[in-house]
Amino acid sequence: MLGLAYGILEEGLMVKSFFDPTWMDLGLLGVYGRAFGINWVWSLFLTIYHAVFSISIPIYLTELMFPTAKDERWLTKRGIRNFALLLGADVLFVFFLLTPYRPPFLPYAGAVLLVLFLGWQARRMPLRWWGEHGGRVRGTFWFFLVGAIGSFGLFLANWALPENEAPVLFTLVVCAALPFILRSLVRWLSGDGAWGERQRLAFVSGGMSFLIFAALIAESDLTRADNPAGMRLIGFAAIAALIGLRVVVGRRESRAQRLKAIQSP
Repeated sequence: MLGLAYGILEEGLMVKSFFDPTWMDLGLLGVYGRAFGINWVWSLFLTIYHAVFSISIPIYLTELMFPTAKDERWLTKRGIRNFALLLGADVLFVFFLLTPYRPPFLPYAGAVLLVLFLGWQARRMPLRWWGEHGGRVRGTFWFFLVGAIGSFGLFLANWALPENEAPVLFTLVVCAALPFILRSLVRWLSGDGAWGERQRLAFVSGGMSFLIFAALIAESDLTRADNPAGMRLIGFAAIAALIGLRVVVGRRESRAQRLKAIQSP
């Protein structure tokens, strides 16, 4: 919920790409799916993108690197307040000084209310979305595959469908349904939440696969207006980091299993 709120806060309230039809990254999405002063397809895509790639995946990776801190609060109440003030100042600075576009009042006010609603909803969310019933947990390959399908599916749905003039409503439904489909698949693969760290890492690695793939081929695109030099190195560094974390997680699970076997009567 907070990841969705962040996506709206950054793209809607701060840089205003949800509303600006001339935003530099929009391309076709500045026209396709635009109505009532809102870039609907772009807005949905970027909200999901930030919830997954800017918030959820970094948290998952941090928890895998520092498992003892997984169930701890990372900020005090004072720290949360100070960072909230800093974020608010950042939003105001970009809104007034860096992005000159001024969005229409009603859609912008709606985005503000949506951020507040998602924040309120986050406080009411349970710690777990489902109980651990100890069902059968599938192998890591399947978690990686589902993560990769979700990653490639999200980007391709928002690029290929508009390029092929698919109905806007169809594109919006596909994009909105994808997270719920992935959640159902993960719940089934994980035995209703009984998965371990290796499966979680495999799922996250699959989710990162599209961005890693894009980094590896970026330097081969001669039509780019920017300079992608070094992106291939970043892609390989990400692969190496994920492999290294996989080794660490595997050793940690092996130690936990040996300790459990020793302690068992």
